[in-house]
Amino acid sequence: MARDLGKRLLVFVIAYLVMSTILGFVFQEDEQAFIEGTVTVGDDTVSLKILYETGEEAWASGVLAHASTLLAHLSDRYGADSPHGSIAITSATQKDLDGYFFETTRNAGAFLLATEAPAYATAWALSLLWMQDGTIEIPLWVEQGMAAFMAYEALLLAGMPEEAAALEGDLMTLSASYEGKEALSDIDEMPGSADDDGGKAFYLSYNAYTVFRNLHEATSATFLQEVYAAPYDSQNPQWDSGRYVDMVVELAESEDIVPLFSLVFSDDVQKELLRWKIMRWLEYLGAAAVIVMVFLWAFWDAVRTRLTFLDVITERNATIRALKRRYGSKQAILMELEAHFRRRIPDEEFTYYAKIFYEETLS
Repeated sequence: MARDLGKRLLVFVIAYLVMSTILGFVFQEDEQAFIEGTVTVGDDTVSLKILYETGEEAWASGVLAHASTLLAHLSDRYGADSPHGSIAITSATQKDLDGYFFETTRNAGAFLLATEAPAYATAWALSLLWMQDGTIEIPLWVEQGMAAFMAYEALLLAGMPEEAAALEGDLMTLSASYEGKEALSDIDEMPGSADDDGGKAFYLSYNAYTVFRNLHEATSATFLQEVYAAPYDSQNPQWDSGRYVDMVVELAESEDIVPLFSLVFSDDVQKELLRWKIMRWLEYLGAAAVIVMVFLWAFWDAVRTRLTFLDVITERNATIRALKRRYGSKQAILMELEAHFRRRIPDEEFTYYAKIFYEETLS
């Protein structure tokens, strides 16, 4: 019996191992080649990993060198360390990416980069890692525009003016094909393909880039760092365009920069900011009203007692009004009347009349 059980177990183990080997061979995936390195960014060390296909070795080496140089300059521009301690860049094609140069994912230290994309695309994609970090929700034009401009600045700092010029020039050229004139705040998502809607994606990126380039020229690099950090330092998790522009104007302490946001809104910027401020105060008033109602509901008995003095004002009968002034409430008046009649009516008669009153009015 024990020998038969042992044979069965042995056959089962052998069959399991054979099937595992066959399935592993049939469904095996080729492991993607990669190169990696580390770069010091401020006080932190960031690990970089470039994953590529056979024949893309030169491309991978170039991207690794490019990214290693740019990370420190991007950190300098944003005034913040890299949001990720390790970054993985995987090769792809523009066809795979629907015509885009790269594809990022929010809160992920990884992105796909097209091998045929221009060299500045590495800086642009890396810059988006800062803009897509955290749980703060900012308008799409802010995310795309600041990322593109910070990439431009980082390329200049890295001694790559040709690439910086190519970034700005290509954005201008690619956006020119878009025939629409939409306000940036009206575009809340990127098209599924870079070619969709006649180049709407590049129209958004270039015009948003222009807003931050003009803001930089009117203020400073340090001011842009404050603008970048402000949403993260606030208690507001959601930022629409009105809230965001109002915040920037307040930070600058100057109304002179208001016209710089003319591309953001379909209406006059001042009108949009006024409309947003009105909505904000209405929100505050609504919140205050809710708080008051909750307080009144929870402590109504105590509040009602405190407000009994108002009865004197609303009482039309002069006699009752005078009694309320003296005794404070109807209940106190009734108690005083009862005591008054008890002193003047014998107890047995008082009980008799009280019984009649109960039967006639309450029963």
